[in-house]
Amino acid sequence: MAALPGFLWKANVIFTVLFAAYYLLLRKEKFLVFNRFLLAGIFLLALTLPLCPNLVPAGIDPGHILKAPVTRFYTFFETSIYPDRTIITNRLESTDLSMVATAVYLLVITFLLIKLLFQVLKILGIVSKSKRSVMQGMVYCEPIQELPPFSFFRYIVISGQTLNPEQYRYILTHELCHCRQLHSIDVLLTELARILFWFNPLVYVYRDQVKLNLEFLADEQVIRGGADRKAYQLSLLSLATGKPLFNMTNAFYSSKIKRRISMMNIGLGSGSRYKYAVIAPLILISYMLINWEPIMSMARNQILIPCHNKHCEI
Repeated sequence: MAALPGFLWKANVIFTVLFAAYYLLLRKEKFLVFNRFLLAGIFLLALTLPLCPNLVPAGIDPGHILKAPVTRFYTFFETSIYPDRTIITNRLESTDLSMVATAVYLLVITFLLIKLLFQVLKILGIVSKSKRSVMQGMVYCEPIQELPPFSFFRYIVISGQTLNPEQYRYILTHELCHCRQLHSIDVLLTELARILFWFNPLVYVYRDQVKLNLEFLADEQVIRGGADRKAYQLSLLSLATGKPLFNMTNAFYSSKIKRRISMMNIGLGSGSRYKYAVIAPLILISYMLINWEPIMSMARNQILIPCHNKHCEI
């Protein structure tokens, strides 16, 4: 439990650095499959890299490092007069704050997990009450009431009462792509990221980018399946007023229709692929940043001064 704040700090450093690079450099590129696995990899790296062994830089002996804590004037004054009391008080305050922060973090996580579970139960409830048919491993569900179309793993929920045959075919092809390419796994990963990193504002942008890229992939599959590009785009615009029911499903309706249409109309840029070369160095830099002990010491407000013959402390 005591290691949890440190793990979260490291994980969010990695997540922030890598996702910021993706958002600034790569989100508009049409390497959709690569972007899909890159986005999933960002979260998985954020969870796993903090668990890797610490780096021991070559040529640096931790025993030959002088650590001089940087303190404010009033802290120095109190330490000089009441050294024992100040040290004990600071340690107690630090421990209390860490325990309170950890308790709040776990409480929020518990609430979000329960909320996610209720969403799953609602989805399964809709499926169980729908008229179902199975074809090629997919379960097609026609709900008893009018609902926005969505898919969840192998379940495709479409209410065709207000759709013309062309719209129904487009939506079905779109949702089939989500199911066959297992996009629900990506969505669940983003929900897990949102739950674990709920305090990081970037995680909500991350969730939107993951879902948007999945929509790009499904739209591309519809076009490749022979649909008229212009007719499909007009169909998207005509259905753009709908709103997804659940965060954890792949919904045909989306508020990012303009972005989806724009992505359909652009081609692959041959020179753009070189932008992806920045990812590997950033992973290495993030790993060094969180595990290189001298850098970590500086992050804890310490001055590092090399000693030549022996370990020195102040």
